[in-house]
Amino acid sequence: MRRLSLLMRGTPWMMRFALAGGCALLTTLVGVSTAGAASQPVSITADRQTTDLAGATKFIGNVKVSFRDLRLKGSLGQVDLDAQGQPSIATFVNRPQGSRVVPGGGQDHLEADVIKIFLNENKVQAQGDSYTVVTSIAAAPVSIRADQQEFDTVSRVVRANGNVQVNYQDTVINSPHATMNTEGGKAKKVIFSGGVRARQSDGVITSEKLTVMTDSNNLLAEHNVKTDVKSQPGAGGGASRVIIESDFQQYDKASDTMLASGNVRITYGDYRAKGPKATFRMKGGQVDKVFLTGRASIIGDGRQVEADKIVITTTPRHFDATGHVQSRFMAKESPAVTPPAAPASSAKPGAKKPIAGKPGASSPAPQPKGPSDDYLE
Repeated sequence: MRRLSLLMRGTPWMMRFALAGGCALLTTLVGVSTAGAASQPVSITADRQTTDLAGATKFIGNVKVSFRDLRLKGSLGQVDLDAQGQPSIATFVNRPQGSRVVPGGGQDHLEADVIKIFLNENKVQAQGDSYTVVTSIAAAPVSIRADQQEFDTVSRVVRANGNVQVNYQDTVINSPHATMNTEGGKAKKVIFSGGVRARQSDGVITSEKLTVMTDSNNLLAEHNVKTDVKSQPGAGGGASRVIIESDFQQYDKASDTMLASGNVRITYGDYRAKGPKATFRMKGGQVDKVFLTGRASIIGDGRQVEADKIVITTTPRHFDATGHVQSRFMAKESPAVTPPAAPASSAKPGAKKPIAGKPGASSPAPQPKGPSDDYLE
């Protein structure tokens, strides 16, 4: 018994058995030491436990895991040891589900094909169609779906990779990669990269990189940015969308304005405008006015105009140019006259005209021979 006590004292595993409803439950506590942090225990409860010669332990049936503020449940799990014989990675398969109790009420939800806990790194990784619903980081719940998600339980940084889709209120954002930084338990910003598409009810933004400030709902789109957004409806109808292409675009929710810079190109109905910078005044999420500055040009209404400043108004639809204005009027082209079509022949393609005088031929009375009849010989 003394020898057994000494062996137990030297191992990082502490085990206890309990009976519940006639079923043997095994609870394992894993003490994990991390650099600069106190030991963090991992509690694992299951119907059955097996340990192989290498020290890896499997947990089978009604597996329940507690690590920091994360709670997992599933059907199958395993804890592997590192080179020093210490618990290193806890892996849970068969689509386990997890939750995190949110201070003040509510829960965050996590599920994936595989969930791994890196015990020495205070990191949780969800692999294979991972899906999370986070209620604690923003004003409204944020759902994240990706091939893989990774959570740092200390820094609260979330990284998602592969087919990332984030839903927040009326916004849906798709990209290959996303990183969410938190501060004080709340998301400070979310950075999408690798080719981004953001959709809202009134418009679509595509870019190489998109940063969303969750506290203010401001957006910063960078590199090959294209925005397709509705315009304010005019009295006479007409164009209903504005397409903005540029190197950078930034939306400020407080002032309801959008700034575009770097090779700005605008398409609005039959207007085509371009310049180094443009400011878009929004109204209800739709474009109301466009201010182009820095020597801009516009083509529309039968003329091409270059000026220091051009203002496009959507209601009523028109534009004003000021500052060293240069205009060139383009004459309208006359419509092309189409020559009358030749009368269609009733003869079928490839059919030969019957020759008069041959037996069985039914033809009109012979006509005087002329130059045009040579082909009949």
